[in-house]
Amino acid sequence: MSNVRERWSSELGLVAGAIGSAVGLGNIWLFPMLVGQNGGAAFLIPYFIFTFSFVWTGLVIEFNTGRIAQQGPAGAYEELGMPFGKYIGLIPGFRPLVVLIFYASIAGWTLRYIGAPANEQFWAEPGAFFGTVNSGLQSAVFAVLALAIIGSIVYFGIEKGIEPATKLMIGLLFILLVLLGIRSVLLPGSLEGLRFYLVPDFSKLTTRVVLNAMAQAFFTASLAGAPMIVYGSYLSEKADTVSAAITTTFGNATIALLSGFAIFPAALAVGVEPNASGPGLLFISLPAIAQQLPGSTLIVTGFFLAAALAAISTGLSILEVPVDSLKYHFGLPRKVVTPILVLIVAVVAIPTAMSSELFDTLTTIVLYTGPLAALLAPLGLFWAYDGRQALEQINEGPGTELGDWFFYWGKYIYPAGILAAYAWDVLG
Repeated sequence: MSNVRERWSSELGLVAGAIGSAVGLGNIWLFPMLVGQNGGAAFLIPYFIFTFSFVWTGLVIEFNTGRIAQQGPAGAYEELGMPFGKYIGLIPGFRPLVVLIFYASIAGWTLRYIGAPANEQFWAEPGAFFGTVNSGLQSAVFAVLALAIIGSIVYFGIEKGIEPATKLMIGLLFILLVLLGIRSVLLPGSLEGLRFYLVPDFSKLTTRVVLNAMAQAFFTASLAGAPMIVYGSYLSEKADTVSAAITTTFGNATIALLSGFAIFPAALAVGVEPNASGPGLLFISLPAIAQQLPGSTLIVTGFFLAAALAAISTGLSILEVPVDSLKYHFGLPRKVVTPILVLIVAVVAIPTAMSSELFDTLTTIVLYTGPLAALLAPLGLFWAYDGRQALEQINEGPGTELGDWFFYWGKYIYPAGILAAYAWDVLG
């Protein structure tokens, strides 16, 4: 089996890939939904505190778990000396397959919605229209289409597939969100939405809001012990992972913030309360908002194109993890592994897309296992491996050096934060 790993052409490639993994629908849909349900600007305060204290820490740890081991999660924990690491690595190494099974449905919905404005029912009965999209044969067809797009990009590898695709998609996503945000802010009556989004009501800053913000900060950054480790393993040993983690954190937070500017001023300008739950805000409330605005078709098409770009870019990192795992365990080439995995996922994704019960079951499994999988990286790097040596290797890059405080932060505080987010998300 060859030990030669693929490489990003530059650290910018890693940043684009990592932002693409992180943004997903967690930023385009879930972030605005949680802001709407948790007091608007009051939610932003703890969200950004946790983002710039915990999320960038997690990115540094996961990037370097992969970079130091020069393996994805399937081999990294064994390489770092974790007891039973070879078998423990199977959990984050293949868990993304379960994620991709149901995520294909969501990505498929966004693809279908790009052309939705041409359908009269989309405008007249957005709830009923969504009901035809999120179940049955139509849902299955678009789930398979999403998998085909994701698989065709991953098939060509890092430098020729994932890296140029994520650079293009993240660039387009940023431009679309800026344009949509400007359009939303310039609407008559948008001031109320801007006030809700930017002026905090500290009476709404409850423990529940704080813990929701913590859970969202972890979720939206793809910190689950897998994608960021694989992406980090494609870095050279002298890469500046600290700067890459900081840039990724800023990029992820910026796109989340822009999605709020695209939604809240427009929503309150037309009298729609931005507190819908589930997929309602994105797939049902948005048509109700947009149809009252000039240029509604263009607005909706642009927004769902942005959502589709976010969904596909995240799908790339999800599929890359089991691709790397099969390459590691069986020594098979990428161009053999990728179509096999896409076919396997599609076989299970089709009935999942057609059944809301199966869809909900898989999402529950992912909810319960995600934070626990995220614990593996700090345990591997700071506990199984020599934590002091890990800090020295993190600082080998040409950029910012981290002080001795990071050893304690990464070894004790960061895992405690993961457990707190887990307790709230799963047990709360």
